[in-house]
Amino acid sequence: MSNLVNNRAALRDWDAYIKSIKQSTEIDLFETSKEAIDRKERLEKDIAAWCKYYFPHYCKSDFAPFHRRYFKALLKDQKMYVVREWARDHAKTASTMMGVLFLALTGRKKNAILASYNATNAADLLKPYRLELESNQRILNDYGVQKSLGEWTDEKFVTKDGACFRSIGSGQSPRGTRNQEQRPDIIICDDIDED
Repeated sequence: MSNLVNNRAALRDWDAYIKSIKQSTEIDLFETSKEAIDRKERLEKDIAAWCKYYFPHYCKSDFAPFHRRYFKALLKDQKMYVVREWARDHAKTASTMMGVLFLALTGRKKNAILASYNATNAADLLKPYRLELESNQRILNDYGVQKSLGEWTDEKFVTKDGACFRSIGSGQSPRGTRNQEQRPDIIICDDIDED
């Protein structure tokens, strides 16, 4: 019986989380098509402004200089290796998610792998990406419905424009991982607490 109560509570929390994403990303219903196109083009030239607009629920204050350097590096280098030793609560996971979604939604990257300590943890870390693509009203308004037919799970999903997101746990092999002809072009290691 307590398991059923826990499941109901988790479902209520889940529904509240999705509702909060939708409420915090309301759109301007009176914006003209030209205004929307101009805004989107302007935002895509400034990744920090893009993140603040599309993710106001994560961006409660201005980005620090180290966040801006990270975003600038994402746009500048097509191939890079980054290790960030930022303090706890400095938005390592959130800034990574926003940056990766920017690269995917603007067509710069097509195949992302998120690796973590185990498969369950990796899927949990990938879940916010999927939720943003499903529920963020600003993303849906400017980039269209992202949910595609076919595989759309916590472990793997492919957007309507063909960007693939996949989770793997430490010890699982990513060999042969492809999104059609595209090999992984983003690999994120998060919360891997072992050698």
